[in-house]
Amino acid sequence: MAFNSVQFLYFFPSVVLVYFLVPRPFRWIVLLLASYGFYMAWKPEYVLMLAIPTVADWFIGKRIASHSDETIRKRWLLASLALNIGILFTLKYYNLIAITMQNIADRYSLPVLFYGVDAALPAGISFYTFQTLGYVIDVYRQNQEPETKLSRYALFLAFFPALMAGPISRARQLLPQHAATHSFDYNNLTAGLQLMLWGFFKKLVIADRLAIYVSQVYDHPKDHFGWDIIIATYFFAYQIYCDFSGYTDIARGCAQVLGYTLPENFRRPYAATSIRDFWQRWHITLTSWFREYLFFALGVSRKSKLKGYRNVVIVFLVCGLWHGASWTFVVWGGIHGLLSVASLATAGFRERVANITGISKLPRLRHALQMLVTFHAVLLAWVFFRANSFADIGVLAENVRRLDLSKVIFNGGLDKSQMILALVCIALLEVVQYFQSHVSLREWIGQRPVLVRWSLSYAALFVTLLFAADSATVQFLYFQF
Repeated sequence: MAFNSVQFLYFFPSVVLVYFLVPRPFRWIVLLLASYGFYMAWKPEYVLMLAIPTVADWFIGKRIASHSDETIRKRWLLASLALNIGILFTLKYYNLIAITMQNIADRYSLPVLFYGVDAALPAGISFYTFQTLGYVIDVYRQNQEPETKLSRYALFLAFFPALMAGPISRARQLLPQHAATHSFDYNNLTAGLQLMLWGFFKKLVIADRLAIYVSQVYDHPKDHFGWDIIIATYFFAYQIYCDFSGYTDIARGCAQVLGYTLPENFRRPYAATSIRDFWQRWHITLTSWFREYLFFALGVSRKSKLKGYRNVVIVFLVCGLWHGASWTFVVWGGIHGLLSVASLATAGFRERVANITGISKLPRLRHALQMLVTFHAVLLAWVFFRANSFADIGVLAENVRRLDLSKVIFNGGLDKSQMILALVCIALLEVVQYFQSHVSLREWIGQRPVLVRWSLSYAALFVTLLFAADSATVQFLYFQF
């Protein structure tokens, strides 16, 4: 079930109503049944892939905690890693490896045949796999007490607001909330609904409208040139941001209505002044997961900068592969890794240049230039993320050079009025985010008189419904990961 489906329009209010009507000791049952029903609405068989790590890692966590022998504890940890990574690799990456090996064999005329796996990729598997692995690793490191109740651990993994595309919650953040009793709170209701509405606006009005143009160009690269490609690339940067952050806002809003708090996942990423800063603002829960469970696990030495740089590149390559079973994603991750290393390695040199040129005495100009450079570095990397193949990237690179500077022609599936609306929405997004970086708009709205608050909310709802794109049933982009 998707947040932008008609099913969800009936599902969520029903869950909220039943959840707060049933006696408090039984509310977890409502959430667990609702979460599994939410997941099974995609494909009922998906629930098996969710149930296996749920039962296995709950049991493994208890076994790790019950032993003091480090060898035994490590064996159980390795068992969890093998199970979860094995399932993820088989369903998500095996075909990529098989196809790659087959291409190599065919190129050198080797008499080898590699067979693929004919199995659908369960929705959200990358997210709940990382969530359960984080729990087991935390128990192994003795940073987390093992959960004694299987039902509570099942709800930890299946909690429907965050099940499909995060945020990736840590056990220490979410498990205590499942153990707590949540009472109905009017402020949580209104604040949660406001956040959901903002998320729906970003998804339905901005992301899905931009998707029309982006898909037309990137799915048919041979038919587009110059300005089309440039505009589609800029549009994709905002499409993926509004799509994913929109999902996160809806997820966090759903959770808040129910009395839960999910971690922040985006913090105005296109205002970043470096690649490192970008990843502290973009998909924050994934970045922190990789830092805590992979980067430091690779070993860090203050005496060896090269080792740190190596770890950065490895983490970003894995991050790219996590996003999708395609070598274009790996290259995308590698670009971010190399840019991060370059940023770290040249920090001193760039500071000296800033002092020599005098730009260090102009902090606002320096900040603006850093934002501009960082955004366009991220923008160029997005080409590898969005393109369907390396061949398409080659076509895009060739066709973009056929640029007519004398006129701008829009040929991406949006007419003039729709293009103007798309640009206005992007501008509105930036204005809202700018003010949000200085003051909480939800708190500001909450301090207004009741009539003003409800008028603003209904106006926002009306605008969202009125200007939702015709393709506003497009699946959230991160569901494929």
